[in-house]
Order: sequence, then C-alpha cells, then structure tokens
Amino acid sequence: MEGDNRPPLSPEDRNFLQHYKRELEHLDFLEEEALGNLCLEVEESGDGLAKARLTEQFLPEVLRLAEGYLGRGVLLADLVQEGNIGLMLAMETLGMREEGCTVREYLLEEIRIAMEQAVEENRAERQAGDLLAGRLNDLKDQIERLSEELEGQVSMEELSAYADMPVEEIVKLLKLAGEGKDL
Repeated sequence: MEGDNRPPLSPEDRNFLQHYKRELEHLDFLEEEALGNLCLEVEESGDGLAKARLTEQFLPEVLRLAEGYLGRGVLLADLVQEGNIGLMLAMETLGMREEGCTVREYLLEEIRIAMEQAVEENRAERQAGDLLAGRLNDLKDQIERLSEELEGQVSMEELSAYADMPVEEIVKLLKLAGEGKDL
C-alpha cells in the first residue's frame, strides 16, 4: 500500500488485514489455465467442492477489491465479508451472465456490486442517523424556547401546536432520545 492514495488503516483494519493475509499464505493458488477450467467446472456442474475451491481462489481478489473501498465508512473486514457473499451468490447465477462475459469478469463484477451496496447502505444509515439527530436537536430547542416563553413545563399538546408536529411523532422522537414521554 506504499505510494498510493488510500487512507491509513484503522487499528482494527490493520489487524484484520494481517490475519487475513496470513490465512491466504496457507492456500494453494492455481495457474490461469487451471483457474479457467475450475470456473467452467463450477458453471457446468455446480459442484460444491469446485465452488469451495473457486471461492478460495478468489479470496485475494476480494481483498484487493475491498482495499479499493477503504475510507468510505465500512470496515475492511465487512467489505471482505460482503465481497465473499457476493462471490458465493454469483456462483449460483453463472449461467445467467451476459454472452461474452467471462466467468472471472462476472464474478469480479458481482463482488464489486456487493461491496458498493455495503458502502451505499452504510452511507444511507449514517444519513438517516444524522437526520434523526437533527430532528431531535430541533425538538429539544423548541422545548427549551417554549418552556422559556411559558416560564414552566410544557405539555405535549402545547409542544405539538408550537412545533406543528403530531403528539405521536413527538413521543416517538423523545423515546428514541431516551427522554420518555414526560417533558
């Protein structure tokens, strides 16, 4: 990873990477022709042992692709896991690949798609969390302002009218914030 523009690894990612690379050292990798034959065997027979062997052969590729997604909010271990799942699912649909697309190209593309989906899901979850936090902060500010205006505790109905928000929504937001139903 020297000389590239990838972000520095977190201690967790660094530990995972060291362990994963040690595990890869114990595997025997096929030459290109033998790998091509294994790909055809998996496609034609769907044999479970051949699928397991092909999965092993693609583990370094999964890691290589996962490293390309570093810095996008998903741990390296999670990216590798998603890539491996994408690889296994792709082996089940080899016969459905487009004409002219090799088995290798198809499997690599499906691994990429799985990782991209993981990154996108993580981004969407962060956005939803940020949106919720914003709504909670806004509600707390409104509670403070209304409490100051009324010089005391505020009822749910008063807050609902002031915030132009249904009481049920206020209750849900306060429960999420751990505030309970009482103001």
